[in-house]
Amino acid sequence: MRRASSSGCIVTLAKAFSCRFGWGLAAAILIAGLVSRFGQVFHHPPELGASYPNDSIACDTGASTHLEGVYSPAEPTPHLGGTPEGSVPKAVGSGGIGKPYFRRDFNGANNRETARISASLLAQLEERAADWGPCPLTEEERHLVRDCEDQRLDGFTFFQAVLIAGGIPRRELDAYQQMLDEHAQAVKTVARESPDELSAVRNVFGYLHRRILTGGYQIDATNPGIALKTGRYNCVSAAILFKLLAEAAGYPTRIEQLPTHAFCRVETTFASIPVECTAPRWLDEVLLPQFGLATKGVSIGSRDYSMEDDLGRLVSASRVSERDWRLYEQGRTMSETQIVGTIYYNRGVDALFSRQFDRALFDNIVALRLDPTNQSAKDNLLASLNNWAIALAEAQHFPQAAERLYWALRCAPSAQPVQANLTRLFRQWKTTLAREGCAAEFRTEAEKGLRELSSIPGTESVQTNLRALLAE
Repeated sequence: MRRASSSGCIVTLAKAFSCRFGWGLAAAILIAGLVSRFGQVFHHPPELGASYPNDSIACDTGASTHLEGVYSPAEPTPHLGGTPEGSVPKAVGSGGIGKPYFRRDFNGANNRETARISASLLAQLEERAADWGPCPLTEEERHLVRDCEDQRLDGFTFFQAVLIAGGIPRRELDAYQQMLDEHAQAVKTVARESPDELSAVRNVFGYLHRRILTGGYQIDATNPGIALKTGRYNCVSAAILFKLLAEAAGYPTRIEQLPTHAFCRVETTFASIPVECTAPRWLDEVLLPQFGLATKGVSIGSRDYSMEDDLGRLVSASRVSERDWRLYEQGRTMSETQIVGTIYYNRGVDALFSRQFDRALFDNIVALRLDPTNQSAKDNLLASLNNWAIALAEAQHFPQAAERLYWALRCAPSAQPVQANLTRLFRQWKTTLAREGCAAEFRTEAEKGLRELSSIPGTESVQTNLRALLAE
């Protein structure tokens, strides 16, 4: 029995109403029904990167219709600079980064850490990337990276290292150092005049926000030199500056990292104190009330902050809960060289959003050389190769696109979107060559691809797809 279409049902209903209530109401029903029908067609959300068995999809007649695959772009993982909950204020900086679905879909369920990329493979990829385009790192940055690779800073101070990683030229380092030295001298006096340790930490933190971080939160303000100059900051630059000032005052301080957030932990003789460096009233309205502590010092800030000010902050007194507080016990301690690597990771995020894939690739290679445990940098390295390949394929530079996908699979053989994109690339490549009368050339390229993939474990399904394309 033939099934009636929804459009046919609408017409039939309109005819029935015309007999009983007149054609005016019937016409209204007909128009409303057709608008609803077309609305469903035009507002159906497209699916990106869907995978179907044998790249086909079943239709109503039971036959199989060939489906031209859609490349799977990868969204970069976000800056290290958001809130402990992983969200990003949308009204500042780059306007917010949206959901990081790349971490969820690209690397498998539950964001579990996958195998690290070996140092030797990273070195090979870096050498190959230099053939694709000039290295965007300055000579000073190359010296810095080599100095950091043994996980120690020998030829640079920590402050010099983070400035250079942030893009400050060597000739300007002395000026920034002088600015920091002046602030460090001031906080030494502040701490010395404080009546107790907690008051000293509180007053140093107050000095940071009252005298330096005066320009407001900005998601991409990672460079502490720019924070010194403009007052704009994110969690990375704020944590770096607080660490430097607190240590100048005599209090050992380390930076700890949550997935998209950094904060500090100060060591005193009576407690290890977590400090949310982006929240100006953290110690007054969060830490002290939470533990019922009191100090003899003065109020932290001279400005009368409103509750609205705290809405864009990482933690405010109104949002403190036991769950929020436990976040600060889950951070991983970052070494100085890992912090330098984080700055390169954030640079890579910016480069990915501006489609500067060569720069993004180099930045994430450096981030992984300095911190091989940085899963987000690995994610974004894969995104750089994957999305660069898509851009090249759209311009019909198929050999260059394939090479980048081969490298992505060497770094992460089980990355399903990369495998799917390589299959789609070869299908598009075959169609283009056939249209140009060069079908024989496809066999050469596909056989080359099979040789490349034979040395990459876990790519058997892609090899099967290529053999199927050769057999067609």
